[in-house]
This record gives sequence, structure tokens and C-alpha cells, in this order.
Amino acid sequence: MFVTLAIQRAIKRLQSDSSSDGKYEKICNLLSKIVDGLAKVEHRSVGQKETLRFRQAVGTKSPWTFDALNMSDGTLRALGLLLAVYQPGNPSVIAIEEPEATVHPAVMEAIVDVLTDASNERQVLITTHSPDILDQKELGDDQLRVFTVERNRTQICALAESSRRAVRENLYTPGELLRADELNADEEAAQASAKSFNLFAGADPCDEAEE
Repeated sequence: MFVTLAIQRAIKRLQSDSSSDGKYEKICNLLSKIVDGLAKVEHRSVGQKETLRFRQAVGTKSPWTFDALNMSDGTLRALGLLLAVYQPGNPSVIAIEEPEATVHPAVMEAIVDVLTDASNERQVLITTHSPDILDQKELGDDQLRVFTVERNRTQICALAESSRRAVRENLYTPGELLRADELNADEEAAQASAKSFNLFAGADPCDEAEE
């Protein structure tokens, strides 16, 4: 994974900004829980270039240091995700596409915890194909939406009552329904909601966004 200049400069800004409410320390602490032995990530200037340096315990007296090029895609992806959540400033909405990509399944619980914590202060939108994410205990069935594509349109709906009932009665988990292609959309509720707001006159039953 390529480390963008934006990531490097975001770390630099948080590292040097005393008014960032401890965001830099929080990122380092959370990254250490996601990546075993990782103690810190720091901005580093090499001549006119900028890079990141990671400090990681490897069983020696002092931590070893690694440049970003020597770190795994999963580590860099996790860092980017943490920076999206704890970036400089306070965005009202954060959208993250496939947080499971290149990240080990064992750390998904920690990542969902971070995103859930962030949702207490701002709106967090996640797109995913991962049954493991859907099965995280922090996520309720009322927080899930189903995306389908019909006639070149992306349709966004809440879960159908049949799917909700299956989850609430512990017959299936959302992830199991996704694997079985039975995570169904509540098209009637979406249609009623659209009509009440008069947003999509003559539209199809689901909330729609032209692709």
C-alpha cells in the first residue's frame, strides 16, 4: 500500500500540535493494539522527502525502527483508517470503504470498536462485503442498510422485517444471511419514507442514487 503525502502530513501535524486533544497519542496507542509490538509511528524528513518511521518491539532491548516501505499493507491500512477517524479538525461525516481490506480478521473487532466510538461524535458510514464486520456485537440490525443495483441505479434500503426477525430471534446472524444471499431490503418502508419527504417523485421503491 502506498503511503500518501496526506497521511504523512497528517501525522506530522498531529505529532506537533499540542492542541490536538491527544489524537496522536491515541492513534499510536490504538495502532499498538492492532499490530502486536508496535509502539509508535512518527513523521520523518529525509532531505526534501517525507516518510513515516515505525517503532516496533522485536524482543531486543530497544525497539527497532522501520520505514513505511517495510511495513505490511494491513498495518498501513489500519493507520489510514485511524487517521480518518482522528484526523486534524472535526469532520461531521466520515465514510470508509471496505475497512476489512488487507486487514487481518483477528483485528476487526478493534477496528469496529474505533468506528463505533467515532460514531458517538459524528456520522460514520461504512461500505463492506465482510460478514465478519456485520457480525460484530456493536452493530445492531437497525444500523444496517442493503445496497442493490437495478437498472443502473444503486438502491439503499433498511433490512426487511424477515431479516430483522431472523437476527433478533437468533436464527441467523447478519453475516450468515449475507453469505446465503438472504439479507433482504425493506422496499416498502423505503418507498413510504421517500414519499413522506417527497424526494423521489415517481421513483422506485428504494432510496436511490444514480451511479
